Amino acid sequence: MMVICLCMTKKDFVLRLKNLREKTGLSQLALIAQVKIAPRAYHYYESINNTRIPEYKNLIKLADFFNCSIDYLLCKTDNPKRNY
Repeated sequence: MMVICLCMTKKDFVLRLKNLREKTGLSQLALIAQVKIAPRAYHYYESINNTRIPEYKNLIKLADFFNCSIDYLLCKTDNPKRNY
């Protein structure tokens, strides 16, 4: 049995989040308004120079908005589908 462990780095998370946002065609400000996340917090999330990862409640908001799993957001899987 082979086990694959995808280890999330801050850069991976930033790139995944930015890619998802860009696919929607939204600016950071437009996304922030729709998801209702504090602007400063979201700007940190997309910044490679910052080590901040979203609080759980914001991960839920982002996963709901992008219709993907939290594991996908955190680069723990490459499958965006939710398993529930």
